[in-house]
Amino acid sequence: MSATELKILKRGTCPTLTGKSKLSYVIGTDDNEVYIRIASNTGGGFYSGEWVSVKDIEAALQVTPDNVTSISLFRLFKGKSVNTPGYLLAALKHEGVVQTVKGRKRKHTYVDIGRIAN
Repeated sequence: MSATELKILKRGTCPTLTGKSKLSYVIGTDDNEVYIRIASNTGGGFYSGEWVSVKDIEAALQVTPDNVTSISLFRLFKGKSVNTPGYLLAALKHEGVVQTVKGRKRKHTYVDIGRIAN
């Protein structure tokens, strides 16, 4: 999937889950599906800039909707940077797709994937 095939819906920035750096991400569509990708990181952490289907993200989040961590998203990036699932989770948190469980900074609850393209 290349950026030329997608219509960009939104560009966003957010802190990483640790707050040590800032991420930028892009949300796009090919008129059939919505995708998201990490575009940059101000810190030194490597990441995969590949587009990921929101449909695939939703399926991964629904496996354990009340216990979402970056590990929940690892299967989306098999063989890629181990940082990318955490960076994606930070973007999803910023978009309101997941929210942090009170008192548990690394545990999140799935809210609604529909928030990603609004």
